[in-house]
Amino acid sequence: MAKEKPKLVTLRVCFDITVEEPYNIEECKTLADLPEETQAEIFEYINWAQPEDFNVMVQTKSKTQAIWLELIRMVKCNRFNGEKIVQLLLKHQELWKAVTLERDYGDLIGLRDMSEGGEWSADTLYIVPVEGKEEQLEQLARQNFDADEVVWVKKYEVCERFGEYTADDWSKKLLKVWWD
Repeated sequence: MAKEKPKLVTLRVCFDITVEEPYNIEECKTLADLPEETQAEIFEYINWAQPEDFNVMVQTKSKTQAIWLELIRMVKCNRFNGEKIVQLLLKHQELWKAVTLERDYGDLIGLRDMSEGGEWSADTLYIVPVEGKEEQLEQLARQNFDADEVVWVKKYEVCERFGEYTADDWSKKLLKVWWD
């Protein structure tokens, strides 16, 4: 009798990985729940992967940006729908250069919540627009993100947050989208 091939199951992390049964993939909440050899493969993959290797593919952006998009995708809190927002951002990549999700006040409440087994408590999306596409990006956010506030960060604050000390025109260089 020929040996049957093991059934393979896919788990979405930031990319698809495949593990052999009998691991109950539904019970895997963290990487630590996976077999050690699979964990090692994941970390090796992360070290050499290119942005195009990730499911959340942003061809003109970095591997780091792909990871941020995956983190954003996982957040669903109040009216913030990370899945929908990432889908829209990927559909309209021509409007933005970089995006991140943070706490508006720069505190560590999200870290505290995660340490207690809770979710990442981020409430503010920051988006760097493509020059000349600022109005279209703002319109996309206002019409589709269901946010409480969509504003351009003030020039002095952008300079401070970006570590820039020049008086260049930063009037519409950082879009802030906030959910209460």
